[in-house]
Amino acid sequence: MRFKRTIIFLLCCILVLLSACDKSQNNEEINEPLIKSELTLRGVWLTCYELSAMLKSGKETDFIKNVNTMLDKCDAKDLNTIFVHVRPFGDSVYPSAIFPLSKYVLSSSGNKPQFDVLETLITLAKKRDFSVHAWINPYRISYSGELDNSIVNNKSVKEAIIQTSTGFFLDPSSDVTRKLILDGAREVLDNYEVDGIHIDDYFYPTTDKSFDDISYKSYCSAGGNLDLKQWRTQNVNTLVASLYSLVHQYKDKVFSISPAADIDKNLNEYYADVKLWMRSEGFADIIIPQIYFGFKNEKMPFEKVADEWGSLKRNDSVRLICGLALYKYGKEDEFAGSGKNEWLTDKDIIVRQKEYIRTKGFCGYVLFSYNNF
Repeated sequence: MRFKRTIIFLLCCILVLLSACDKSQNNEEINEPLIKSELTLRGVWLTCYELSAMLKSGKETDFIKNVNTMLDKCDAKDLNTIFVHVRPFGDSVYPSAIFPLSKYVLSSSGNKPQFDVLETLITLAKKRDFSVHAWINPYRISYSGELDNSIVNNKSVKEAIIQTSTGFFLDPSSDVTRKLILDGAREVLDNYEVDGIHIDDYFYPTTDKSFDDISYKSYCSAGGNLDLKQWRTQNVNTLVASLYSLVHQYKDKVFSISPAADIDKNLNEYYADVKLWMRSEGFADIIIPQIYFGFKNEKMPFEKVADEWGSLKRNDSVRLICGLALYKYGKEDEFAGSGKNEWLTDKDIIVRQKEYIRTKGFCGYVLFSYNNF
């Protein structure tokens, strides 16, 4: 009798456990929320054109007022980081011993500022707990047919400049180029309280073999065995790794890159190996792909592109942030195919995009750009 009661008791326990397990599984299937990351970096790009508009009068008092207005708007949008354009075209928005003063900090009458534009902006931003990153375009010199903004009167630098149908660019394979870019970044880090150095998606300007034919032939003559694509990719990787190494010589500074959204195009057209930078330590602390598409974009729908970036193998040292196209609001997106009117009709695209990236491993976003507030 006692044995039967024991058997019955054990069977009841087993049934209870099975029931609990089944209930737990059902709850997981029905109620488990998506894992959401905190969007800790919330930023905006401040372009040279926007900086120019803030300096129109040439007066420091007006610039201070304009910067504070910008910071007020950033506060209202819960932003905490500003990527300020300090080197748009082989020039400088601050007093530099290396680069000529940028035309974008001249007043409307063409006068030079009588104050340090970058120092003033950083001081005002820091008072309000904003992070400031110095944004440089490493290779781009001019989009015009003339060297209207020559870097320096230095023969070796001029020999590293290549003209294309779209303008002038520094030769990415040149040691002179790398030294110039690194010296410029070092100058910023030495003299300004920035939180990091930032570069965007301007790498190789063309796939044309003639662009760096002389440099490549010289490389091959010296015993190099990489094909053209591998060699160009190595050139970009060398610069990126060198900038990362330089930035990490300074305490609490970070190096960030904002590549184009198309992962394959980055490698095949710009020679930017974003997969390598994502999975390896030593190239970037932050990667910010410019996912400037709506949900209804026919070729590059936002969710699909965000999924692709979120699924890339990522080193623990690399943070993934999303670049968002604030500038498209209220405009027809001519390359979006059937989704060309999305930014005209849908008023909550950015809000939905911010929510979506939280479930895909992104830990922040940057808006392009300030004027579109």
